[in-house]
Amino acid sequence: MPAPVLFTPWDLGALRLANRIVIAPMCQYSAHDGSATDWHLIHLGQLAQSGAGLLILEATAVEAAGRITPGCLGLYSDANQAALARVLDAVRANAPPVPLAIQLAHAGRKASSRVPWQGGTQIPIGQPGAWPAVAPSALAHRALEDAPAALDLAGLARLRAAFADAARRASCIIPCRYFSNENIWPMPSSPSRALETFPNPAPARDYMIRIEIPEFTCLCPKTGQPDFGTIRVTYVPDRRCVELKSLKLYLQAYRTQGIFYEAVVNVILDDLVAATKPRRLTVEGDFRVRGGISSVVTATYEAPARGRGRKR
Repeated sequence: MPAPVLFTPWDLGALRLANRIVIAPMCQYSAHDGSATDWHLIHLGQLAQSGAGLLILEATAVEAAGRITPGCLGLYSDANQAALARVLDAVRANAPPVPLAIQLAHAGRKASSRVPWQGGTQIPIGQPGAWPAVAPSALAHRALEDAPAALDLAGLARLRAAFADAARRASCIIPCRYFSNENIWPMPSSPSRALETFPNPAPARDYMIRIEIPEFTCLCPKTGQPDFGTIRVTYVPDRRCVELKSLKLYLQAYRTQGIFYEAVVNVILDDLVAATKPRRLTVEGDFRVRGGISSVVTATYEAPARGRGRKR
């Protein structure tokens, strides 16, 4: 009996997870001036023993003013970096190997709040533990709370630099292959629209190849939000077959592209036909529910015995 899908490996970019169980970030409200404490050592240590495929550290502020509460974790100072490194070094020394990730964050208008067991409401300016919040606009998080200062262009640039600095600090603590931007989590191969092929080992015979890509992502051209779906490719090769790693990187290139479902299925068909020149090829895109509607788009190519192929 095959293992349940939950317990099968999963490739997250260049990172292979042993299974599909991911421990989500959980705020602990137990840091001192943004620095991790023995509480984090116990908390993360026992989670690292769980056998999960990935462990994500709690929301970690990129500046002191970006904490939700005075007890929130931060990574904006040398002291923060040293404290978190101490905790993670101990976790690695005493737990099975587990990939680690970190959620870098900024609280915005939610900043300067009490911890949840004290109500979670804003600490007014002038009271112990309070600090001025900043946000994209001067709108309060809740009625009767102090409004944050609206960030100008210089403030936005400062926060962008704070995220980059926190990412650099994180890359010194957590192996860089576990991160998610160009400075961290680099892939050995980058997404590419180039498709590679290899000679068909049995060109004299008609046989069918079925490929399923269950985690396809592109962007909605209207909203910029990610669209998720499954791409299925079925083809009868002629002289060339598509190389699967290049196909994987090809499909990853759509993650940042705004494109309609109907267009992406037909573009994939055209590109595969151009690369492999198959006898027959079908691309099906099974896109998941958005607004209560799911969509399945199918495009097919047939190469007749003579003349140009037909798409339908």
